[in-house]
Amino acid sequence: MRLTISTFIFLALAGGAAHAVERPTVVTLTDQPQVQQFSGVSTVGVSKSYTVKTSGSRKVTFHIEADNETCGAELRTDAELGFMPEFRHFPTTRVEEADAGETFRISLFQTRAARLKGTPCTFLLSIE
Repeated sequence: MRLTISTFIFLALAGGAAHAVERPTVVTLTDQPQVQQFSGVSTVGVSKSYTVKTSGSRKVTFHIEADNETCGAELRTDAELGFMPEFRHFPTTRVEEADAGETFRISLFQTRAARLKGTPCTFLLSIE
């Protein structure tokens, strides 16, 4: 019992220096088309995430402007298991069909090379 408590305390103290995980920004899309823009910077291997919720069936357009050397992005939806096809080159636009109440999660992050060099990923994300 004493070993278990000591191990727990050690892990709690060691984990205290870890980076805080930022909560995703929630974006709600209505039936009326409206462009919402977000700019951000991802550093130290911490991704910036956006949870996109739809109120009705519609097309959702994601447009990303970023540097190919420093940024990567991935998109997931609750309608499919796993990740969807990767974004290959920026700037890029992807249009997805969404059912009513469907949720997408898009994450933007530093590439491995950018993390090693300490170069931030600066991006502009538009969602319509």
